[in-house]
Amino acid sequence: MFHPLTARLAPTLSLAVLASVTLAAQQLPGRGAADDPRPFGVRGDGRVAEDCRMEAGSRTLTCTADRFERADVGKVIAVYDAGPVANGFVTTLSTAIARFVSPTSVELVARAATTADPSSRAVWGTDDTKALQTALDALARPDASGRGRGGVLDLPSGRFLVSGLDLPCARVGSFRAGACTATYDHIWIRGAGRLATTIENWNAASPFRAVLNLGERAEIPTEEPGNDRLTGITISDLTLWQLKNPERPLATLWSYATTDVTITNTTGVGYSYECYIMGGGLRSIRWQVHDNVMGPCGRGGPTYPTSMSALNLNGSDWVASRNLIEGSPQGVEMGSRRGVLVDNVIVGTGVDGSPKIGVNVGSTGVGIWDNLIARNRIVDFSNGISVGNTLGIARTTEIVDNLFVNASVDVTSGLEANAVNEGEVDTLIHGTSVIRGNTFRFTGRPSLMAIQIGELNNPQAGLENVIVADNRVIFEQTYFDGGPHDRQACVGDSPQATCRIPTGFLALAGPYGGGARWRPGATYAATTPVVPSADNGRYYRAQSEGTSGSAEPVFPLDTDGVVADGTIRWRHAGRRPVVTVTNNTLVGPAGAKGSARDIDLQNGTERRVLRIAGLTGTYDLRIQEQGVDDPANEVVPAMVTYGDRARYSQGRPVVGVFDAGARVSGLGTDGVPTGEAWTVTRGGRAAPAWSAGARFGTGWFVVPPADNGHVYLQTAPACSSGAAAPQWPTGTFRSVTDGTCVWREAGPAARFEP
Repeated sequence: MFHPLTARLAPTLSLAVLASVTLAAQQLPGRGAADDPRPFGVRGDGRVAEDCRMEAGSRTLTCTADRFERADVGKVIAVYDAGPVANGFVTTLSTAIARFVSPTSVELVARAATTADPSSRAVWGTDDTKALQTALDALARPDASGRGRGGVLDLPSGRFLVSGLDLPCARVGSFRAGACTATYDHIWIRGAGRLATTIENWNAASPFRAVLNLGERAEIPTEEPGNDRLTGITISDLTLWQLKNPERPLATLWSYATTDVTITNTTGVGYSYECYIMGGGLRSIRWQVHDNVMGPCGRGGPTYPTSMSALNLNGSDWVASRNLIEGSPQGVEMGSRRGVLVDNVIVGTGVDGSPKIGVNVGSTGVGIWDNLIARNRIVDFSNGISVGNTLGIARTTEIVDNLFVNASVDVTSGLEANAVNEGEVDTLIHGTSVIRGNTFRFTGRPSLMAIQIGELNNPQAGLENVIVADNRVIFEQTYFDGGPHDRQACVGDSPQATCRIPTGFLALAGPYGGGARWRPGATYAATTPVVPSADNGRYYRAQSEGTSGSAEPVFPLDTDGVVADGTIRWRHAGRRPVVTVTNNTLVGPAGAKGSARDIDLQNGTERRVLRIAGLTGTYDLRIQEQGVDDPANEVVPAMVTYGDRARYSQGRPVVGVFDAGARVSGLGTDGVPTGEAWTVTRGGRAAPAWSAGARFGTGWFVVPPADNGHVYLQTAPACSSGAAAPQWPTGTFRSVTDGTCVWREAGPAARFEP
């Protein structure tokens, strides 16, 4: 079933639709009246200080200001930075107050393991865990129909200290995860405002997964008949606070099998682990997450040192809007389907972590598809948005109208098969992702290209088509490319170096587009992809490990066609993906030079998988191929429009594939237009003319000295041509021997006039 918001074109997602979603999210989910938790003994008397210190081995906590009173004896307390050191992290000391010493000092039950001078946070008060849980249980007590009455738990102003709160069940019964005697559907936990009401964990050894736990014993009916998802939960108008560096991974809000959950107008703090987790993969669906503040979150802890996200949305059919995320190495993780992330602000300034990603579109075991990321502001991340999946498919991500400040986008790949839950089978493995209408602004030196498609040294045969359109990339600073100030910001002139734009616009790696060109006598592992030397628009996979023959086979065009080659059999695997680049603009400071790799075709990626129209720059651009036999390194002068039908060349082209009707303008070796120009009157491949007694490698192309309209591919190992030109065959894929070379007809040759 499609989420209603996915039946749209990305640019037309309207504010009116989002407003209606938010309004619906704020409606009362419960059937019962609002409950006051205070009759259950809830106190909410927690207090916080940041001016207290403890010595290692001591039980005395001393603060600068008057903080304590005699009534604090017996209350629980958490002292940050005073627990044992574990895996390089200083944990929190969680204990109780044993004795009042003075208004500035108390004695604790447990001793500090580490000197905290000062502690970054001390929090103490009544443990409200039992009283608050009893209030929630009262809303979940089954009625005659076996359902909980639901309703609103209204929390007044105050700081409520807990080990954790639990809404575990959606049905009464005995289930794999435990027995359920109450149903917690349709409960609203509502505070008096996120600056007024706080629910905070004090217990470093908490038995709960999070401050607030949803649906731990719930399940989807197809996995466990008689059970169901926890449904209709709203959390609003409060702060959820998880302590720093607990003994095991503790989130701020954790869920397993849930549906129709709304989180709005909250603050989430999680320091070590993820803040809000839409868990259980596709067991959790239809969340609304709006107008929240999250962070710091996900900075790593004793048992999980890698950085994690503030907002983890790994279910499906959710909307997250107008949230502010800061102080977290990762902003949002979305291993999801039909997710809508729109109008959020995600800031990584001043935060270290690995990985450091604004929006991480990945999966823990299922496919990801039909996700929209639109109109967000993403600031200071190595990867502003990273899309990839090593455990399932990844397709159809729309990245539209976002503002990236010192942040890049990379789209890698997914598998060619998909693992799914609850029978939601997606048979479309490869689709088209879109990167459109975004602005990239770099005020410093980026570590990555503005847009990276594919992973270096990883054949992206499974990667889908990508459209890169209507983006604007602005570089505000240039950097020296050598000399004593290499890689430093340009200030004045340097005789040893040139001021250049620090990085490029677009990189295609992998090699992107179905793998590397076929090679003779090469050993290939099973499933390795290759493409023919003469492009036929398809790619092929080795059915088993083996070694290719001395001459390239004729690869079949029919679906599932197979061809023998040495000890390998190649099977047709599908059409090659392509990247279409349309109407993009690059802007740099006055007088700047390009990076010399403004479009970088890495590790054997070929120009023929790239379609370009309407590319312009305020500085000179270079399109650079690496690791192919006939690289097409093209220079584009500043302030001109470049594309497949408006190209540039130093002299009449002898490499590259050209469309009929394209215009090719001449450039001098200095990149300045010469005034020469050619029109492509016959589309095809440009190649140098054959010559006698010359050396040719495998995969090299030539045209006959007398034009016959065809181009020819050398299919043998490195060879020498004969003394006289052979009789060139004109039949499709026909071959001729020439000295020790073997030439195969490889399609039309480009013709240039005049």
